[in-house]
Amino acid sequence: MIMNISKAHNPKLPAYQGQRLIRFAFIVLAIISCGFLSSCVGSESVCSSDPNTTINFKDLVMRSISMTSPNEGWAVGTTNDRAYLNVPIHYKDGKWTPWPSIHGTSLFNIQMVSADEGWAVGMDERITHYKSGCWGLEHSVFSVDSPAPSIDGIFMLSSDEGWAAGSKIFHYQNGSWSQVESPARGESIYMVSSDEGWVAGDYIFHYKDGKWNIESGLQKDGLNSVYMTSKDEGWAVGSGSELTVASYTSTILHYYNGTWNVVASPTAEPLNRVQMVSADEGWAVGGQAWSSGVIIHYKAGKWTLANIPPSGALYGLSMVSANEGWAVGRGTILHYQNGSWQQWQQ
Repeated sequence: MIMNISKAHNPKLPAYQGQRLIRFAFIVLAIISCGFLSSCVGSESVCSSDPNTTINFKDLVMRSISMTSPNEGWAVGTTNDRAYLNVPIHYKDGKWTPWPSIHGTSLFNIQMVSADEGWAVGMDERITHYKSGCWGLEHSVFSVDSPAPSIDGIFMLSSDEGWAAGSKIFHYQNGSWSQVESPARGESIYMVSSDEGWVAGDYIFHYKDGKWNIESGLQKDGLNSVYMTSKDEGWAVGSGSELTVASYTSTILHYYNGTWNVVASPTAEPLNRVQMVSADEGWAVGGQAWSSGVIIHYKAGKWTLANIPPSGALYGLSMVSANEGWAVGRGTILHYQNGSWQQWQQ
């Protein structure tokens, strides 16, 4: 059962108080079902899809996707913008299948290490772990603050080491997650090695010599995704900022020769995710909440608009190879094959 509570029930209620009440109602439900936080973490696992669950994919807002092969992968999102109930869906044998919610609140990002192991992160600094066929909760912090603390990006170097970024930065080593000092909020993280990596969000910051530092001289707000093709080259995308021409609401930054530089975007829509398949080719997806989706393609040294079928805003992207990939978003699953993007039909 989902309790629908919103400030519309009391038109005099300030917006921020309405948001706090929504979160408080969810937390009460979570505590009733779980007991205390310490008893929630690691105490319950979700180990199979629900054959009785029927979901209209057009009702989902899918935030992230991670394919382990052309034949298998996962996506996470929510039932809609106001619901805190997350919906993981699993792709196998040519079919997307919904699983029961993984411990409640929204999940924003997922990365699979293999077909047998992966991680998903989201609201309330939630970190969930998939292993041995089950999803289990590893870390979470309940809060009535608005905006809520969250983890928005995750990058696993291996099954033994990884990083997550959001309200804080966490490092996974020796089988556990620990918080490390962070200079600002991050939306996306990419590690090129155990010793070097990048976070994009309120700023771009760089991990080197054991510390995270904001890139000097680079004032940036509104970055949503970063992807490195090597320690010497990478890309970041997001919405408009001081770095772009005033009329842009789309940002593309290119890291090369030790500096980040603005690159012209072929769209005015904000960009939500970028992935390169090589130093010479890549894709980015975007769109605002209630606008149409957009996909841009990097090849022959420039970004161009890709032809796609009508879709909602796109938030997640996973390229299996230069010839195949997936994009997900608001009520939308797109599949790239044979040189074109097509709506996925279940």
